[in-house]
Amino acid sequence: MTIIKNGFLVIAIIITAFLLINSFNMQETLSAPSTPLMNQRVKPIPLNLPWYPIMVFGDNRPTNTYANYPPEVFYTVVNEMDAANLIATIGLGDHVGYGYESQYAVFYDIMNSTRLENIWLLMGNHEVVYPQGWTYWRQYIGPEYYITDSIPGWRLALLNTESSLESWNNQLNQAVAELNGRVLILFMHRPVYPNVNHNLQSDKNASIHEWANTYGWPPLVVQAHWHGWAYYRFNNTDWVIAGSTGAPLYKISDCQSEATCVSAYHYMWLILYPNQTYSFKPVLATNGTFSVRVLNETAYIATNNKLDVYGNPVEIPVRVKYTIGGTDVYIVAMIPANTTIVFNINPAENYLVQTNATEFYVYFTKEDDYNATIILPENELSLASYNVTGEIELYESVTLTSPTPTTTTTTTTKPSTTTTTTTTSTTTTTTTSTTTTQTTEPATTTPPTTTTTTVTSTETTTNATFTTTSLTITTETIISTPTPQATTAATLTTQPSVGGDMIQIAIVMGIVLAGVGVGLFTILKKR
Repeated sequence: MTIIKNGFLVIAIIITAFLLINSFNMQETLSAPSTPLMNQRVKPIPLNLPWYPIMVFGDNRPTNTYANYPPEVFYTVVNEMDAANLIATIGLGDHVGYGYESQYAVFYDIMNSTRLENIWLLMGNHEVVYPQGWTYWRQYIGPEYYITDSIPGWRLALLNTESSLESWNNQLNQAVAELNGRVLILFMHRPVYPNVNHNLQSDKNASIHEWANTYGWPPLVVQAHWHGWAYYRFNNTDWVIAGSTGAPLYKISDCQSEATCVSAYHYMWLILYPNQTYSFKPVLATNGTFSVRVLNETAYIATNNKLDVYGNPVEIPVRVKYTIGGTDVYIVAMIPANTTIVFNINPAENYLVQTNATEFYVYFTKEDDYNATIILPENELSLASYNVTGEIELYESVTLTSPTPTTTTTTTTKPSTTTTTTTTSTTTTTTTSTTTTQTTEPATTTPPTTTTTTVTSTETTTNATFTTTSLTITTETIISTPTPQATTAATLTTQPSVGGDMIQIAIVMGIVLAGVGVGLFTILKKR
């Protein structure tokens, strides 16, 4: 008996010591970045651009919430978002599965491997299932909520539905404080409308309705949490759920009958105009192709064969970047459905901008990052006329691949109409931007009605032939696996948790085994 009980205690001590040593070894492989992702990717946005294109994605967590790496479809979405390279990118939460540090490190590395600027992220429930997730969010991502006036005429409020009720009320009040004519757009993880049996917590839902009775609903609310696409027009507000770039899809039977719902992996583009109108469309992630590639020393080629979530061909905004003699020059354009567009800057013709795009503008800044020189199609397109000449550099988009390939899910659609809409408001002009006074109606108990605007895509194909001159080309390295650009020296595996997480697990295991050992010792001693 003595041999048995002593042997059990020795085994318990060995297992506990092994777990503790292993956890400390694994802890050394992770180091939080010196600067969170959102802070690293801040880039000044000029206040005088003709229109502002933004990408929106959400719910890219894996099916196995303990896994480190997101599903394969998320890498496809990241590659296409990077190819578009828009003014800003908004994440709607559930970017990790459980809130472990290893999961944050992987997501950080993926996003930090892109060219994306102004990455604005909000927290979902899966970021903080593990209590330390709150700390890791601040270390790897940034603030717990984020409100910005970076787009002229607009305020974008990224709210935190996982916060306390007190914090939630404070966020809502900050969202409307000193709007000064800007139009508010809310972004949040858990949805208010439509009803999808997966909505905002009841206390916060009551609070936001009380707030809206005072200030009125904003014209657009963008949400996630329910894994699919949903659109609902109610109380003069466009309610959107853009909730799956990888998380397991939910069934559309959960969605209320008046709403438009599609069970499909997707992302969404949103365009904000200085006159305070907007447009948006959901892009299907799993069908069609979209790419922007370096064609030669002076040209890019953009190819768009993507579909929206309803199976219709869809246009996609892009922003291509040149550096010419040290000046960053951007061409922002809409790439029509089923079309190939070429962008070329021809130094043989005074750095003439040449393209077969019909909807585009060119901009660059020199001394003032917030006041850009804008060149429209009808203007003089020779950059030499604006004293922009010199060596031309182009930038290749990234190609990320999943270390853990997965299969995708068949798209299911609830019959409905296309849901791209435009909302207008009365405007007044200031010296720096166009602003408006918001006049949305307060929340009421009127029975919901659905209002949609059908938008059709025109399929066009234009051939373009340009003369180019051989110049030195500098491209960014194409990346085949997620690699960090900053100070995260993390060698990651698919462990459910690492570092400090494993220390806590080891301590718990040690206590349990020690307790069992003491109990067994007591029983055997009595015998």
